[in-house]
Amino acid sequence: MNILKYRGFTRCAISEKINYRSRLLLNLAQSGIEAAATFFLWRTLFNEQSVINGYTWNNMVFYIMIAFIMNATLGYGTESNISNKVLSGSIAMDLAKPLSFQHMCFAETIGSSLVEGILAIITGGGIALLLGDITQVFALSYFGLFLISFVLAFTIKFLISYFAGLCCFFTSNGYGVIYLRQVITDVFSGALLPLSFYPLWFQKLSNALPFQSIVYLPTQIFLGRIAVSAAWKLLGVQLLWVIFLWWFDRLFFHLAVRKITIHGG
Repeated sequence: MNILKYRGFTRCAISEKINYRSRLLLNLAQSGIEAAATFFLWRTLFNEQSVINGYTWNNMVFYIMIAFIMNATLGYGTESNISNKVLSGSIAMDLAKPLSFQHMCFAETIGSSLVEGILAIITGGGIALLLGDITQVFALSYFGLFLISFVLAFTIKFLISYFAGLCCFFTSNGYGVIYLRQVITDVFSGALLPLSFYPLWFQKLSNALPFQSIVYLPTQIFLGRIAVSAAWKLLGVQLLWVIFLWWFDRLFFHLAVRKITIHGG
């Protein structure tokens, strides 16, 4: 991927997010309200006991923070943009360009996510620092590993969202696809509840899927709940999912464009 060929899409996505501030702030407020409700729910539970399934209040505060940042940084914009292009017919212009459609979408996602991510980190991080004590859960030695894991998690979530977007090639209404992807991702990534809280059979199932790499694994690294050697292995797992999903999406794209029905345009 020649980054210089696609940086214009990243700049345009950044400009669009900045120009449409109302929509950006509304999306952030929605994620913030959901995160606040989750904070208050867990605060009530921790009033009854100091440790729940191995998590202290501080652990849970920063777990929720990371889940909030991931959800707010990369929501449903990728598949929504693809669906809108299919419905409007403008997808034909993108497909006619001598560029990779997958790379174009990735570049656009990076641009929009930079703006969303900065606001999410400021908002989520500020709330977490007010409610919890980061010195009790954060180890500097894990910070570099966490950053790598976060980048890989972002890429995995994009690839899953991109796949959902390609599924919109087969339907005239992408809302069902978008909603289904959101629900599956939230449940299996651990965004709603740490995966260790689920039954053993569910944990085994989630281990065989890429979703846990989006929230659960980066959070475990951030909280220092695993050894450094094990953290490197988890990064290897995330990288393998990135490689697999990237090429799977490429193959699925060639199938999807044969079935596309363009409305409008």
